Amino acid sequence: MRYTLIENQKDAVILAARVLLMVLFVMFGWSKLTGFSGTVAYMTSSGAPAPELSTIIAVVMEFVVGIALLVVFIRGRWLCCSRCIP
Repeated sequence: MRYTLIENQKDAVILAARVLLMVLFVMFGWSKLTGFSGTVAYMTSSGAPAPELSTIIAVVMEFVVGIALLVVFIRGRWLCCSRCIP
């Protein structure tokens, strides 16, 4: 009974969360990609093992996951619209 307000807006909340996550992943992945040497220097100062490899993994994961969320969002909208059009 107490979750009925959220239950009615569940799809909109999930959509907003996915869009915000996509924006964050792409923004931070892009900043790590463009400032690669600075990111490596930070990883080195924080004591990360193999800082260049760690930076590459971080960039790939953040940027690729962000783009993947975008593709899933666009593909899902396209599939939804194609089902609605006779």
